[in-house]
Amino acid sequence: MIESFIIAGSVVVLFIIIVIFRRLGRRDPLPKRDPSCIWHSTVTKIDRVYDGDTLFAHVKGHDPIDKKPTGIRIRGIDTPEIRDKRPAVKKKALKAKAFVESEIKKARKVHLYNISMKDKYGRMLANVFCDRKDIAKMLLEKRLAKRYDGGRKPKW
Repeated sequence: MIESFIIAGSVVVLFIIIVIFRRLGRRDPLPKRDPSCIWHSTVTKIDRVYDGDTLFAHVKGHDPIDKKPTGIRIRGIDTPEIRDKRPAVKKKALKAKAFVESEIKKARKVHLYNISMKDKYGRMLANVFCDRKDIAKMLLEKRLAKRYDGGRKPKW
């Protein structure tokens, strides 16, 4: 009798563990892998954040001849331009820049996923994560960015 309770209890515990791991697996924030891109690298040093969707950094495995930091464009978003003449748009641009600077400063590691060199200005194009947090997703949630796929830019 006791043996059957132990077996039943073990089965229940095993079932609970499986359910927990399946739910945790669904919460993985990493982007879907793009086979045409380099999957992953890390930033070794941030030089500067230009605006909410562009930063300059040194990237592990990418050593430019001139040793200058590489421009990195955050994939999937557009933020207002710092040089915009309209005060409300410029204010939002500075807010987006400050947010990205803050997240990068807090992060233990900055990761790049789905890296390509397809940007028209010669920058890397990548999904940027601070630890396991998607910068593009956070900017969109705070309404500091709009979705952008490389076509016509959204109006601010």
